[in-house]
Amino acid sequence: MKSRGRRALRPRNREGVSIVELVVAMTFLGIVLASVAGLSVEAAQRAESLSGQSRRQAAMAEEINRLTALPFTQLTTGTNCQNYNDPGFQHARCVTVTFINTMNRRVQVIVTPNQPGLLPDTVVFIRANPPTLNPLNF
Repeated sequence: MKSRGRRALRPRNREGVSIVELVVAMTFLGIVLASVAGLSVEAAQRAESLSGQSRRQAAMAEEINRLTALPFTQLTTGTNCQNYNDPGFQHARCVTVTFINTMNRRVQVIVTPNQPGLLPDTVVFIRANPPTLNPLNF
């Protein structure tokens, strides 16, 4: 016997996407894109910070090389600070030379970047006057 008031449940042919499926898909896409955007911003900030740190190290190495190549007699005691307005890295360099004895000077170099978030870097070394004696002559 057939039931007259009821239709048999049979699968329908679906030819489209419902609005609910679109909303769910767009929500998932929005969540994924928001997390990717956050990661991209953090990666860009980290790259900027690392770039500043490498520029700070390059400025420090440049100043140390200049001071080690300078003749010992030209190392005058005192503090000398200069601002550098390079387009890629604006910073201040302070060099302090302290008298230890006639043969030694203490040299302190401080590089202070103007870029926010970068801390100053300091290097201290002792510069010695090489002996003028020839050890092979008795």
